[in-house]
Amino acid sequence: MDAPRNIGLLLTQRAKEFSSKTYLYFKKEKISYKNAEIRCNQIARVLVTSGIKIGDRVALMLENSPYFIFSYFAILKAGGVVVPINTFLKDKEVSYIVNNSEAKFLITSENFVSVVKDLKDKCKMLEEIFTYDSVSTVWEQKNLSKYANLMS
Repeated sequence: MDAPRNIGLLLTQRAKEFSSKTYLYFKKEKISYKNAEIRCNQIARVLVTSGIKIGDRVALMLENSPYFIFSYFAILKAGGVVVPINTFLKDKEVSYIVNNSEAKFLITSENFVSVVKDLKDKCKMLEEIFTYDSVSTVWEQKNLSKYANLMS
């Protein structure tokens, strides 16, 4: 099978080939290619319905977890450009990266809410901040104050 032209479609292709095989292990969880593909598509769908356009930059500030990988592929599938942000950076440094990259969206986790809470005021291009709550597996659109459940 030929390699896809878009790296975001690589997982889609592999999920067709290796559907039930284990894609990754995290802690005690095994995630199959099929389930990884489903999760990536759910996140990509929320990005698309939130208005992402081809070439829009999406900042990604997540700890090492499957959701970093799912979000990375989801951003690419939705046509976005990933702007990875080191989780050890402080609010001023994160603000600088988000501003200079002209990111329209940010995906993070509840662990970094204190770092990103004022970003919407400081970064004029930033439209949406999504936070992942690793306990309840729910994504929340903080600036809209409503839930967008990516896991349904």
